[in-house]
Amino acid sequence: MAQHVTIVGGGLAGMVAALRLLQRGYEVTIYEATNRLGGKAGANQTDREFDEHGWHLFPVWYLNIWELVEELGIRSSFVDRFRYAYMAEGQYPRLAYLDTPFAFRTILHNTFHGILPPEYSILYLYTLIDLLSQPVRRRAQLDQVTINGFARSRFYTTEFVVDQLEDTVSRASAIESYEISAMTVRNITRYWLKYNDPWFRILDTNLQSGLIAPIQRAIQVAGAKIHMSTRVTAVNVGGNRIKNIVVQGSNNSPTEVGVETLLLSVPVESLRSILPFDVIEQAPNLGGIFYLRSRAMASMTIYFKTKIWAIPTDHVNFIGSPYDLAMIDVTDLWGAERTVLCIVASDFTPLVSASPKVAEEKLLADLGRYLPFIRMENIERVNLQPHVQQPLFMNTAGAWPRRPKATTEIGNLFIAGDFCQTPIDATCMEGAVTSGLFAAEAIRSKDSLGEPIRILTPNVYPRILFVLLKLLLFPVAIAALIFHFLKKRSSSLELSLATQRVSKSKHSVESLREH
Repeated sequence: MAQHVTIVGGGLAGMVAALRLLQRGYEVTIYEATNRLGGKAGANQTDREFDEHGWHLFPVWYLNIWELVEELGIRSSFVDRFRYAYMAEGQYPRLAYLDTPFAFRTILHNTFHGILPPEYSILYLYTLIDLLSQPVRRRAQLDQVTINGFARSRFYTTEFVVDQLEDTVSRASAIESYEISAMTVRNITRYWLKYNDPWFRILDTNLQSGLIAPIQRAIQVAGAKIHMSTRVTAVNVGGNRIKNIVVQGSNNSPTEVGVETLLLSVPVESLRSILPFDVIEQAPNLGGIFYLRSRAMASMTIYFKTKIWAIPTDHVNFIGSPYDLAMIDVTDLWGAERTVLCIVASDFTPLVSASPKVAEEKLLADLGRYLPFIRMENIERVNLQPHVQQPLFMNTAGAWPRRPKATTEIGNLFIAGDFCQTPIDATCMEGAVTSGLFAAEAIRSKDSLGEPIRILTPNVYPRILFVLLKLLLFPVAIAALIFHFLKKRSSSLELSLATQRVSKSKHSVESLREH
């Protein structure tokens, strides 16, 4: 008789774990609390249209996702992208571009023709090289310090560089630079440096249709039983094993369901709500989940009445947006007849307590500072998803040792999710998929059933390369720092002279009045 695995949570981690276990002869049952699979990586269907949970990038270093994409035969649905655009208020449609930012071949172009003055680009780059040159033995130390703290501890760092780090990190992770672990930034930068051609890919359709549905079809064909709109409200332990779970459908009373092996693949905030004290008491390493933090990253889809021309096709970051707004025009990608914009508000914190209507108005008003066609008479409908109840896990400094592993001290209990410890480290789709693979392999290894599950980890450039670059570029960084101070002093002198001229002019006017 085949071994049975119960999976709670039908997000990417749970789906990928289910697929790999099914391929090795397991029977799998999935309980999903919502009416669709995919979790934070999916899209909600409204009539015939889909509203993305938030647009998603697929970097080349998402090795496990790309292996899955090839296996499912959907590689042709992905479009290569090589640059990112930036727009300042009142500058529409003029843009500044970063061309494949982490590629060695584009360093000179981005330094002298990018979004920052050359001296700041050099100091920003040198900060990242310094971070990448740190020895492995400092891993724990880098986890205890934020990227903001690391940057400010370097004598060559300026406020301008710190501000740029803040903007980049916040947009990429929805976490402020004074909170995110320097270790996490180091790891992700290493991956992106190694795999950057193209810089990333995007789907030519919504994520639910393009990725989640093919995975769902694969696990259904393999024999998985999927219970939608069925919430697990409790996990019960007996001895050193999980005895059963309590499930409740939308129209049913709570029911106890026995389990052989249990994989909890739910967000960390949901995991905290269903694990009782006696489970934590038997698996004390899970106690760390109560220290982990999450943060809302809102998305907004805007459907216009007609097709609006001259909208950039690149991903656009809006410089100076208080909500760190960014957008992509998916009109042509999705084959829409009228313009459809997908917006992400990486910093939704100021609006968390606002009503959805007020939050929508604030975001549209901010977007209107950059895009003059953002007017209600042009808009058919807006779908705002605040995601306050579905926040993203935050890779805060000091969080790593508190993040759970795939295995627990309870023999038949396993954990998956992007908040778990994996080589990917960061909150992203690849982190979720990798955690699902680790959990599936831990289960397979326990039962010694089937072939080992393949888990890919990105290669990185050797640390010695960045040590040498740090030494080689030190004079360049010092020259940039000197130029910065001279420029700052010159600006201060010009301001002082201008102030003196104004003062003299006022004095002259007052003298004339006296005469």
